[in-house]
Amino acid sequence: MRNHTTTLAEVVSLDAWHEEFSRDVRAVDLFVDVVFSSGRLGSEDDAVVRFDLCIRRAEVVVVVLPTEPVAVDPASVSREVPTVSGKKSALSKNSRSWGATLRAGARHFGAPQFSGRAGAEAAFRRSSSEAVERIEDLKAISVRASKTEDAHYRWTLTAALNDFLDGRPWNANAEPRLKLVDKRAQPKGLPPAVRIEVRCRREDLLISNVTIKNKNRWSAAKSRTGYRNREIAAEAYIRDQLLRRGIVVGDMRDTSAQMTISVTTPEPRPKY
Repeated sequence: MRNHTTTLAEVVSLDAWHEEFSRDVRAVDLFVDVVFSSGRLGSEDDAVVRFDLCIRRAEVVVVVLPTEPVAVDPASVSREVPTVSGKKSALSKNSRSWGATLRAGARHFGAPQFSGRAGAEAAFRRSSSEAVERIEDLKAISVRASKTEDAHYRWTLTAALNDFLDGRPWNANAEPRLKLVDKRAQPKGLPPAVRIEVRCRREDLLISNVTIKNKNRWSAAKSRTGYRNREIAAEAYIRDQLLRRGIVVGDMRDTSAQMTISVTTPEPRPKY
């Protein structure tokens, strides 16, 4: 399968590779490099709009087709667990409250008088509470491994420090996603292949600073339509660019619709 490239490359860059299968090498590590950033789209001459785009949340999915003679070693799947430490301490504090008891006949100039025996009663209470402090090492992008409904391995990426995904979720060279196992009895013919997809939902596309490139249209749009109409124009641009490259796009009017925004097929690492 030929690798896909998209106009969304300014926002998400995807690359993947593994060692070449051979008679002696039946299992290989799969490396996936994905980089997110905020981009300005619509620079093409035929583009109607120009806008900023970033992604709030996404999934990296390894798609293994049933027709391909390849399997995933489940023990090899990268399952990131956040580093969490904590400490627990017991806190105590004293609270003081005063209660007055009025005894009959103890009055002076119409004001109540209190004696040590029949007057003010001081009550002291001791209360305690327990505080637990949780410390977690945070990365710019939080990673959680799971499976899709189709039983494909995926890693859900969520912005942990910013409002959108920015940078790499892992070190691609040092942290392979999983290990692919060649199921062919003899390594002949085309080697088995998998597909890497980056998916997100419409609600995770953060569109901003939308402008219509034609000044006359832009002036008319500002006076006649609201921001949502301009956002629809940006959605149409994204959908058109993805469809041109044969990438699956959901109904962009549905905020929960899922779409694939980048696809690649891992290439065998060249031998030197």
